[in-house]
Amino acid sequence: MTQQSPLPTEVHWDRAALRWRVTINGEPMLGDDGKPLGWGRFNDAYDVMSMAKAGTPESAMAVQRPPDPEIGTCVVDTRTERTAVVTDVRDGRLYLRPPGWGEEWEAMPAHVRLATEPERLSSRLAEQNLRSRMRGVS
Repeated sequence: MTQQSPLPTEVHWDRAALRWRVTINGEPMLGDDGKPLGWGRFNDAYDVMSMAKAGTPESAMAVQRPPDPEIGTCVVDTRTERTAVVTDVRDGRLYLRPPGWGEEWEAMPAHVRLATEPERLSSRLAEQNLRSRMRGVS
């Protein structure tokens, strides 16, 4: 029995169409009409990409898609290991900000995970320390 190698699949944001696109071997997935398929939510495109990588629909069912956190949820951006709070969800992207204060940044749902209780406590402590330092500044 020969083992199939996973197909090189990727999810891309098509800015002009405001849609997520899945490519296989660098070529976009096409619908019955011959036009590129697109999804409004990253998680939907991620599910399709997972199925293509798995090779079979049965194995794709075992793939866990990333969570779709709500606004106010404490998460960790796995690319930077920074703890953040979700401030907005738009166009399939998450907008994150450090707890309490700081510059907002974007992340893909696949690049975040829910923060553990120790991470949430640590971020709250950092926020309290920042507020304490800010009170002493004139």
